[in-house]
Amino acid sequence: MDTMLGILGSVQLMGGNGAMRDDQRAWLANRRKCGADPICLKRTYDRRVGELMTGYQTYAKAVR
Repeated sequence: MDTMLGILGSVQLMGGNGAMRDDQRAWLANRRKCGADPICLKRTYDRRVGELMTGYQTYAKAVR
């Protein structure tokens, strides 16, 4: 997940990095709410990875 964030962060247009940081902070806040609940953590991570993959796929299509 960190690799995807790094890739997306390096190719964001102006203002995009701020929005991405805000999204990441919101995700971290939601993740903290899970505490040690493994089901909640898995669901939260899966959702975030899906969001990042969507962003990466959108970028990949744009640069083709």
